[in-house]
Amino acid sequence: MRRIAGWLVAMVLVAAGTWVVADRLESPAQIAARAEPPSPVPVTAPLRTGNVHARMTLTLTAVQDSRAVAGGEGVVTRTAVAAGDSLEPGELLANVDGRPRIALTGPFALYRDLGRGDHGDDVAALQDGLREAGYRTGGDKAGVFGAGTMAALKRLYENAGATLPTRTPEEGSPVAATPVEAAPPSGSVEGAPPASPPQLESYLPPQEVVMLTGLPATVGSVAGVGQSLDGEHPLLQLLSSEVRLSATVPTGSQGSLVVGAQGTFTDADGAVQTATVTGIDASADGSEVMIRTDSPGRVEVGASYVLTIDNPAAEQGQAILAPVAGVVTRGGRTYIYTRDGDEFAEVAVTVTASTGSVVAIEPIDPAQELEDGTEIKIG
Repeated sequence: MRRIAGWLVAMVLVAAGTWVVADRLESPAQIAARAEPPSPVPVTAPLRTGNVHARMTLTLTAVQDSRAVAGGEGVVTRTAVAAGDSLEPGELLANVDGRPRIALTGPFALYRDLGRGDHGDDVAALQDGLREAGYRTGGDKAGVFGAGTMAALKRLYENAGATLPTRTPEEGSPVAATPVEAAPPSGSVEGAPPASPPQLESYLPPQEVVMLTGLPATVGSVAGVGQSLDGEHPLLQLLSSEVRLSATVPTGSQGSLVVGAQGTFTDADGAVQTATVTGIDASADGSEVMIRTDSPGRVEVGASYVLTIDNPAAEQGQAILAPVAGVVTRGGRTYIYTRDGDEFAEVAVTVTASTGSVVAIEPIDPAQELEDGTEIKIG
């Protein structure tokens, strides 16, 4: 029995040693196969639908434009409006050298004295401004200063606490409202009736009606009483009724952004609003550009808002986009290779636009539809 047990142990040991030796020995074919690199796996990327030019964001500040109102030359003797007031057509702004400055809407400043019988574009502008302020000009023809225009003008002045100046019609020069009685001419017959005083007519000096556009508007600042007005010192500053969003960036930083592009931002009330780029203006030295947008919703002057623009170049519709590395040009034609299981199909395409590492493509054969998410071979 002992011999048999020893023999069995010997057999087991021999078998184990043989397995170890076999496990350590490899054929030349096995060694060569193990040394070969693994089969290459194709690199792919999906097509996507979108805009060629990438999304961009801008931080803009809410601003309110201002403009100066000259008011002519002289010393401010009274102010009738204050900063923050909403200025309406027909309102008295101030008195300068004791004479009124009244706001009317109009496309240009008046440039001459106006009275009955005058006609022209300036008379038509005055009539339009009077009607805009609520003063009817009667049956006067457009551009002809008649009784209706004069009556409207007198009512405007009366409501401003003033009266129109007067002048003699013959000379067209201003005279005192109450002329001094002249001495009888020499050689006159004693007891003869005195000569009639000259007839006076009212007229409008051009500086007393300030023609403005964009009314109503908010008053930004007003010159104080005693301030001398000249070209460098205006009567007041008016703020635009429209608040806009604006940013100044280095030239070229606007990238593909164009006027008309739209973006979204969150306004002061937390609502998402859509804003449109209304201007891209270069600075005088060309180093910067100012980007302007409108500002729907409520925004606070001086506050900043982030505008996200998905389509900065205002492209008309979205396209199928592919990585540049997935597009192959050969023999004067352009191809991509779309994945179909373990195989790839060649598709001839036309590149319609490109930027950076992305191109917009269309299949030459309409039957070969390209869809968002289709995998294409890279390289």
